[in-house]
Amino acid sequence: MALGLMSFAGNEAAAQVVVKVKPARPAVVVKRPAAKAGYVWIAGHWKWNAKAKEYRWVKAHWIKARAGHNWTPGKWVKVGNRHKWVPGAWHAHGHKPGPGPKAKAKAKAHHHKKKHH
Repeated sequence: MALGLMSFAGNEAAAQVVVKVKPARPAVVVKRPAAKAGYVWIAGHWKWNAKAKEYRWVKAHWIKARAGHNWTPGKWVKVGNRHKWVPGAWHAHGHKPGPGPKAKAKAKAHHHKKKHH
């Protein structure tokens, strides 16, 4: 995998890693088993390993549900001509994850344009 840019904000835990080519999914992907009460199914996903300086595949698994929260799965987002993995996260019920940086920039530009016309 070709690494593009690595920038660290203070420490490696807060690293934002952007790659030229996002990793391909493994050939074998675990299919979601029947629902399990009180648990949320987390699909297989990529996770940055700072020590190895590469993305590593994390197999699909169940995690205990958090009361009052929904799980939003992780996803790859395009940053220019590169890709960044945005990990999954818990969000309070009723809270929807905000738009990505491109959508925010577009909305800001539209608002600014509208204001001056």
